[in-house]
Amino acid sequence: MTEPTIKILPENSNYALVPAGPNHTAIVSREDYPTLSHYTWQTVKSRWGLYVQASYTIDGKKHHICMHRLVAHTPRGQVCHHINRRTLDNRRENLINMDKRAHAMLHTNDNILIKYGEECLPASGTGGSND
Repeated sequence: MTEPTIKILPENSNYALVPAGPNHTAIVSREDYPTLSHYTWQTVKSRWGLYVQASYTIDGKKHHICMHRLVAHTPRGQVCHHINRRTLDNRRENLINMDKRAHAMLHTNDNILIKYGEECLPASGTGGSND
């Protein structure tokens, strides 16, 4: 795998910027650099938004790994929620693991708002409708 060009933000910052394909950049916690540098990251579009993903092959079989799940050490059977709902913000403090039911309940109002064409903002009023 090719090492991405990761930009560490100024010395007083705890974050790094990771290229995710030709047009996007993810923000991550600085301490995740050693793990993330082993992958080439791309964005993939889902019905919930853009996510950062890497592909790799083991024994001829292609696998995918999502950056947010890798950073948050999300166990199988759980989902990783972006607290500020910005899916390219993969800083540790923006990610929380939860079971699928709790996550669905969290987004119940989002789905209603999206259905009627309204923009859904998190409580802080600083993000989008994606998770």
